[in-house]
Amino acid sequence: NLAFVRTYREINSSFDALEALGADAVRQRITAKASGRQAPGDFLDVVASLDTSHFGSVMAVATIAGSETTAFTTAWLLHHLAQDPSAYARARNEVLAWFEAAGGEDAALAEFSTAKLPYLEGAVLETLRLHPVADGFLMTHVASEDFEAAGKRFKKDTLVVPLFKMAMRKDMLRSGWNDIDAFDP
Repeated sequence: NLAFVRTYREINSSFDALEALGADAVRQRITAKASGRQAPGDFLDVVASLDTSHFGSVMAVATIAGSETTAFTTAWLLHHLAQDPSAYARARNEVLAWFEAAGGEDAALAEFSTAKLPYLEGAVLETLRLHPVADGFLMTHVASEDFEAAGKRFKKDTLVVPLFKMAMRKDMLRSGWNDIDAFDP
């Protein structure tokens, strides 16, 4: 589909611009450090200490994966809990019991561990199963050479979109899951 390829190229162009912006910011930080200015010790300093041939990519991934995926996963989790009052009550009661056992909210947060909140952890994992981050389109690849997959031949420059969620659904059906679309922490 020509429209899909055009959209793919536009997205790649946006990623290239983001990578260039990140690379420029890191170069400025490296130059400032070299001139003796005190660095703030933030994420940009960490990226500036890495192999400079990849810092633009690191910045692009951190910008997108570090914020959007967390926000989307949290939104989906809240949606599923709002749609299932018993799941919401169970998760809420687990958190409240954890706060009480730890001696209050501040003490509980100081020793946070998902192992102490197994139902909530299960709800997050279930959300990720139903709505995996970076599934499909962001993981596209253009084949650098001819290849064969699943008994089919593909030519160089073929746009490849791995469909992890679809593969996972097939495995779940084969293993006997009844309702693979249900939220069931």
